[in-house]
Amino acid sequence: MAVVWTLKCNGVTKTAAEWRLSGMKRELKSQQQDLFSFVADGEKFDADPVFAFNAIVEVFRDAVRVFYGRVVKIPRSGSGQREDMAYILAGPWWYLDNLIFQKNWKIWDAGEEELVEKLSSRVLVGWDDDENRLTVTQEIGGVLDYAIAKGAPFAKGTIDPGLDKIPSEEIEDLTCAEVIRRLLRWAPNSIAWFDYAAATPTLHIKKHQSLTEKTLVIGTDKISDLQLTPRYDLQVPEVALKFEKINNIDGQDYTEHEIQSYPNAEPTYPFGGLVLTINLQGTSISSIKQKVKVQGVYVSSLDWWKAKLPWLKDSRISSLSIVSGSSSKSSSYNDEIIEGGIADWMNKNEETCECKARIEFYFQYGATLNDVEKRAQEITCRVRATDASTTTYSLLTDYTAGEAAPAALAQAIYENLNKLQYDGSLTLAENETMGVDFLGCLLNLSAGRSEWETMKALIQSVSEDLDNGITNIVFGPAPHLSPGDLVELNRMNRRRRTFDKARTSGGAGGGSGREVGDKMPIENSHHIDPQPTKSEITIPQGEYTHLLKIDPYTADTLQTYFPSGGANIKWREVNACDDDGPGKMLILCSEVYHEP
Repeated sequence: MAVVWTLKCNGVTKTAAEWRLSGMKRELKSQQQDLFSFVADGEKFDADPVFAFNAIVEVFRDAVRVFYGRVVKIPRSGSGQREDMAYILAGPWWYLDNLIFQKNWKIWDAGEEELVEKLSSRVLVGWDDDENRLTVTQEIGGVLDYAIAKGAPFAKGTIDPGLDKIPSEEIEDLTCAEVIRRLLRWAPNSIAWFDYAAATPTLHIKKHQSLTEKTLVIGTDKISDLQLTPRYDLQVPEVALKFEKINNIDGQDYTEHEIQSYPNAEPTYPFGGLVLTINLQGTSISSIKQKVKVQGVYVSSLDWWKAKLPWLKDSRISSLSIVSGSSSKSSSYNDEIIEGGIADWMNKNEETCECKARIEFYFQYGATLNDVEKRAQEITCRVRATDASTTTYSLLTDYTAGEAAPAALAQAIYENLNKLQYDGSLTLAENETMGVDFLGCLLNLSAGRSEWETMKALIQSVSEDLDNGITNIVFGPAPHLSPGDLVELNRMNRRRRTFDKARTSGGAGGGSGREVGDKMPIENSHHIDPQPTKSEITIPQGEYTHLLKIDPYTADTLQTYFPSGGANIKWREVNACDDDGPGKMLILCSEVYHEP
């Protein structure tokens, strides 16, 4: 019984004969656009097309739909003998080829002054909008969901390419189809095809192990031409993957390597082996650091006081001793800060305290050995007392975990490549095409060599001449692996770009900070010059101006002898006598008191 071919367009259904069509051909291809073409016989060269550009056309074999697509080309031809118009339809993969894949990114909106989610064609493959890792199945599913949400007329079927996670990367301005093909290059033994007989054309992507086997019998099935080559050249003795990360620790980059090898635990790098260097996102750590140096508060130490008050080192001072010393610091603050400072995040404390000491010493105020006198004095200084220690304090402010190397990826690639592939084609010549959907199946041949019966060759494309009953089947390894070697797989890996997850959250990439505590050690507030100088005071009196010179050492007050209530030292005029007779003089002194 003859097959009835029917086409439906814009609600009108007619047989191919009623549409006056001839030369019908169907081409089905994995990971590419399926095509259906035909010629409208006798249609005038300059007439309006029966099937308009972009019109949706469905093709049925008897009652079963075998194609769904849109008109993408209308070639016209005319000569002195005939005129006609051809039509080329593209299957649903056309929508994947003609839609740039995008994901939401958090981008700064200057008008709203906040981060907002916007679609971006710069995509982090392998991560969702919430920065969760995706499997290959989930990522491809997300690409298909995006296309379907935009109006692509197909459904998502079984998506099982046979890999869990692969290295993530950043891509720009790639179509949905390019993203899928890029993902499937890690699983070269996967096939993608549409089931047109479903209620909605359904896309399936399956690994080699999940495909149905079809067997043709040589000598029984009408095979008119057969080309077959076992592809030993695509097998590799070893797969070695070198995962490289650039980790950034407080602004410093450190390279980290991880090697994954199969079947050898450690790579031997034999001739013909596959070696891939794969860049992964490294770990990023930013922290605040503060270096602090402390020492004890030694109010009874002459060296400690000399470091605080350099004038105590004056060569005119001898027999310096500390009579007593004290400080106002809390008992829990044992040390003082001499370098760095304390910030709130350090969980340490500090306070300004005053240190005091009573000292005694001999001072040589003149040039002779007799120009020496004993003095006593109270000295003070301020320090930053703290409970901190001498160390570098650190606070983690930002941490982004590096990308983990996909588990067992070397093994998966090795096993995919080392299934012996059979490359070739065959042609079936029948009165009518078999009506078998070969795409999405594995091909075996019986009645030939024994290994052909289980060769499980991947069928990559099927071309049918429906008018003449000719079917051409192309089988073998994925076409994106270049013949004879794995140059393309290496080339694909070289074009990969690592990515920065911070982009999806609107964060700035990289960098680190170093914060110094906001409270730094203070200088001594009680400061005395190392070399005290004489002060000069002018005192106007009538028509005369008196010049008063004060030596700081001779002006010291010996508080040891002061009365308990203290003494008021001020300028006083007293009677005096010199060679010129009685007179007066000004002296800086206290009132009269009596020694106890």
